[in-house]
Amino acid sequence: MLDTATRLFSEQGVGFTTIAQIAAAAGVTSAMVHYYFTNRDTLLDAIVDERLAPTVQFVWGPVTEASSDDPFEMVDAHIGRLFVIAEQMPWLPSLWMQDNLCEGGLLHKRMEKHLPFEKSALFIKLIKRAQRKGIVNRKIDALLLVNSLFTLVMTPLATSQFAGRFPGATTVTRPMLERHVKALVTGGMRPLDAGPRR
Repeated sequence: MLDTATRLFSEQGVGFTTIAQIAAAAGVTSAMVHYYFTNRDTLLDAIVDERLAPTVQFVWGPVTEASSDDPFEMVDAHIGRLFVIAEQMPWLPSLWMQDNLCEGGLLHKRMEKHLPFEKSALFIKLIKRAQRKGIVNRKIDALLLVNSLFTLVMTPLATSQFAGRFPGATTVTRPMLERHVKALVTGGMRPLDAGPRR
């Protein structure tokens, strides 16, 4: 039922998906959904706790104090893990887009308690430290970089069906997109006066 609910939420939006639709798609009765999930709020809480929250810990795993040795490697690993979860949960990019575009984002609000504020603060500190050392482009805003990484991965995946409509467009594969995002970000992180990195 959770798998069905997340799929429908990603396709239709959380606010436009009813318990009756979830039940029908899962092949059960609405009463059965209510038996396991007392109401809509309980269902949303379960999706966040059992499907979304565990991914947060996984994605932020590479961010440690030791990452200061190579901020490029830290960012590269972070992007790689975002693609891993997007592949394991193909509904996630669309669900993220749907929830963020809807006023009040019901899942976004519930995710706030799971956000890794300590990890993101460490990420920002490490990027700023690397900027002071001249390793990372000083024009980059470390805080915005946190949001940019997630957006650069999720937005193209959520809108992939539209990308093929451009003249001369080819099918965008995950490896192609991952290479593109990593090159775009790590290239932009290089100081303007730096030579090419190996």
